[in-house]
Amino acid sequence: MTITDEGLDLTEYLLTEESPLKRVRRSLNITQVALADKAHVSRMVVIRAEQGLYSTIPDRLLVELSKVAGYAIPRRDIQPLYESWQRDQRMLQEWVNDPFVGRERTKFR
Repeated sequence: MTITDEGLDLTEYLLTEESPLKRVRRSLNITQVALADKAHVSRMVVIRAEQGLYSTIPDRLLVELSKVAGYAIPRRDIQPLYESWQRDQRMLQEWVNDPFVGRERTKFR
């Protein structure tokens, strides 16, 4: 995902350890603290949103990112990516935590 003068280019979205929200913030060269200050929220709100702990991206964060970018970042564009990233990360975490990955499960009698 990149940000150009025309807006968000969502075609480059790939499974990554960075959430779409974090990638947007970093591409705009704004820190978590600066975003939190501008949005009048705590830094923990930004951190938790970037970790995918909220079901939807907080409106205040989207509004402030849009102001920094100089154009609207529509929820309809970024929210589906955020939700998809959340699902992918949770599936990946389940796979990592499964002790039987790559091994045959033993049948107990």
